Amino acid sequence: NRIGDCRYYTSDFAGARAAYQRAYDAAPESGDYALYQLAVVKGLQGDHRAKIADIDRLIKDFPSTGLVPQALLEKAESQAATGDTKGAVATYTRLVENHASTAPGRNGYLQLALIYLNSGERKKAAETYRKVIPSYPSSEEARLAADDLKRLYAADGRLQDYADFVAGVPGAPQLDAVEMDRLAFEAAEQAYASGGRTSLLDAYL
Repeated sequence: NRIGDCRYYTSDFAGARAAYQRAYDAAPESGDYALYQLAVVKGLQGDHRAKIADIDRLIKDFPSTGLVPQALLEKAESQAATGDTKGAVATYTRLVENHASTAPGRNGYLQLALIYLNSGERKKAAETYRKVIPSYPSSEEARLAADDLKRLYAADGRLQDYADFVAGVPGAPQLDAVEMDRLAFEAAEQAYASGGRTSLLDAYL
């Protein structure tokens, strides 16, 4: 495993893959780490299907390992990379429902929201961001969620609704008047530049 780690950190993925495989073959009953790293390396080599298969095997053979949350995050990322959006949404949903208190779980909320955004489902994206902020208000993921959410609200001309929301969440990143002014102007400027809409500019003025 340590040989595999050294080769992994020097980007010798073929060498790392061979070392992790030897580690797993030597003791498959305690091979959760080797199997997880094998999956990650296969993904870095572009073999996403093999990566997903290894992660499924990891979760099946080692259901109580602490690597499960990160493995689910990795699996969803590979599903998204191969165009399996429905599968990625299902895996991210499983991750946030079962491991929300972990760092990968909180990251899963952010990735799930991005998938919704890229699919044009802005309402679902906003709802997903809103789940992170009150649950883990002081986390880095909450800060990132707040940054994206306030831009969504700004684009809809609803910054005051966002300010009211975070004001009711102790410890959440707050929105001051200066930032509200800047976001409102940027959203209005973007709406005009991209489609000639002047409604947000009128509202800003």
